[in-house]
This record gives sequence, C-alpha cells and structure tokens, in this order.
Amino acid sequence: MARYKLEKRMPLSLDRTIVGLCGDYDRRERVLARSAAPPEVLAMYESLNRGIDRAVADVCEDGIREQIRLDIGAGRGARRTPLYFLSEGTYKSRKRDAKWRIAEELKLL
Repeated sequence: MARYKLEKRMPLSLDRTIVGLCGDYDRRERVLARSAAPPEVLAMYESLNRGIDRAVADVCEDGIREQIRLDIGAGRGARRTPLYFLSEGTYKSRKRDAKWRIAEELKLL
C-alpha cells in the first residue's frame, strides 16, 4: 500500500470525480441487481463498483470500508462521520489513502 504525503495534493477535478463515483455507487448496485440496462452498461457499472471495492479494501480495515466509501461519496468529513471511534488523524489518513487508491485502481492517474 502506497502512503501519500500531505504535501502531495489531489487535483480538485480528480477529487470531485472520485466523490461523484463513490456517491453514485448505490445507484449502480441497484441497476446491477435488476439487470436494468444494456450489457455494456452493466459491465461498466460492475467494473467501476468492483474497482472502488478493491481500492477501499486495500487501505481500510473490514469494519470501516463501507462507511469510508459512503463518507467519500457524501463529502462527509471527520467531524460528521459515524466512525467516531477513529481518531481524526487516522480517519483522514484512511480516507485520503482510499481516494488515491481509487484513482489508481480506476486508472484515473
């Protein structure tokens, strides 16, 4: 797992893209469950969601993966997250690393 230094900042447009992709995760899951789209669309949705899942799994423990993904998609920060048991530094580190890993996994870098 690569560690990213604080001085390396993610470009705003890339950050917004990742927030949007994570925010749309549940809608894509519903479409996949119903098979309510053409096969090409379903394949892309599957690829996006599994890529996000793999990326978050690479940097986060089992118990916080889904919430980190939800927090990224909602633009929620350390003060509003239900992950109150994590220190602010740990939360921010996991979330930052998850965003970078999602960008790598989805070939956005």
